[in-house]
Amino acid sequence: MKRHFAGFLLVGLSMVSRSTRAAPPPDPDEAAPEFATQFFEAENILRQLGDWKSEAELSRKYLDRVWAENEWNSDADQFARKVGKAVVEIPPWKLHQRLETFGDLIQERYRLDDGQRRVLAGAVQRELFGLTMRHAGTIFKQTQEAVGGRLRGEPFSAEQIARWTRESEPLMADARRGVERIAERLGEHLRPEQKALLADDIESYEKRKAFYERLRAEWAEGRWKPEDWGLENDPVQRGASPADRPQSLEEVRPGPDGDETSGRVLAFDERTWRLYATDFIRRFRLDPSQTRAVESILTELVARAGEYRQAHKDELDAIPPTERATHEGLEPIRVLFKELEQRCGTVPTGAQRAAAEAAAAAEAAEAAESAAAAESADPTKPAVEVP
Repeated sequence: MKRHFAGFLLVGLSMVSRSTRAAPPPDPDEAAPEFATQFFEAENILRQLGDWKSEAELSRKYLDRVWAENEWNSDADQFARKVGKAVVEIPPWKLHQRLETFGDLIQERYRLDDGQRRVLAGAVQRELFGLTMRHAGTIFKQTQEAVGGRLRGEPFSAEQIARWTRESEPLMADARRGVERIAERLGEHLRPEQKALLADDIESYEKRKAFYERLRAEWAEGRWKPEDWGLENDPVQRGASPADRPQSLEEVRPGPDGDETSGRVLAFDERTWRLYATDFIRRFRLDPSQTRAVESILTELVARAGEYRQAHKDELDAIPPTERATHEGLEPIRVLFKELEQRCGTVPTGAQRAAAEAAAAAEAAEAAESAAAAESADPTKPAVEVP
């Protein structure tokens, strides 16, 4: 879902003309800290998708198919498709790179001078910042649900999409107004020939806006289909077997040599750290806010470990399974696990720590008592020891 929202917004940023009154900007002093936290949490959640190539390929095919089916063949239509395909090549957690690519293509098409490029960049940044600030809760929640579902191999359902569509309508309406404000702001600084080009792009944009508004009305009524998002051939959406699906961190169960079999936490294998976090949350009975903090820490460190592993893939793949626990090549990942333990350790309160220690002590005493009772009841053990 995030893929299509981002594409809709970025492709249309300079292609609408009608102005509307801007929503009042949020108070930065009040909203910025929470916004920053949620922004980085959402970014880290997206990073769990890992290799973006398969997602980008789905998006490219989707854009080609929709443009062909709707016969969007004008010069402005083809430019919009070009922008969309260029943007989806870049992982969504690299937002700055996406915006730079978008700006480069707009500058090339309109032959913007440096001053006009600065106007465009400033308008885009202001609108995106305001949009994400005003709707951070919706964006974060739906990102978490969508990515979590894909990592667990769960297909999207029409009922789920209907709920997301209804919940995100204020966000989408605000995004449309933002597009209009950007186009109006940029239009004030364009030369006549550039304004004529903008008019063509506006007309092209209006067709796609109407198309997606019709689709969103259907989705809100529970009539979403996988092909609406280009997922008709997606392995997860088709319900492929676990071996063919992206692996969920929750599903990983590492064995003695690092394979997924036994359920142990291994410091050198970030795929197993979810087990540590889940147990930590349960053991200290963390509240929802604390749980989100642990999840955020986990997501960040798993992403950092994954980046290191990808950068040293050939070297790490060559390490024999029996040497992974101590091999120096995996030391940076083990260090990240230690950081996970340390940072999670700062989350519980003193009272939660005391309660966890008391519960652990009681559990140990109960286990010892049970073991003693089982031993005394062992029918194979003589009631009287024979000398």
